[in-house]
Amino acid sequence: MLVVSNSFSASFSEAFDDLVANDDVAVSVTSAWALSPASADAYWNPVVSGLIDWLRPGDRVFLVNDIVMFSPPSKGPGSRLLLQTLRVGLTDF
Repeated sequence: MLVVSNSFSASFSEAFDDLVANDDVAVSVTSAWALSPASADAYWNPVVSGLIDWLRPGDRVFLVNDIVMFSPPSKGPGSRLLLQTLRVGLTDF
């Protein structure tokens, strides 16, 4: 399992302990401080894309991110641009 995250992964990493200890699952956690992984080229290339190259069929990718900037009451052109950036990033992924 590949966990792709912004800084939230530090507080969420224990969520995978049982999978590792009891189910023999290998978990790799990668983080980018204060960045939205779907829009940070320096994070996606080469860090995340390099890790994705190691994935095999049946492996999982788990995204852990603070998405408050995408939720209401954010409105207006800036909000639409953020959502479009997220959409493009996830589609590319």
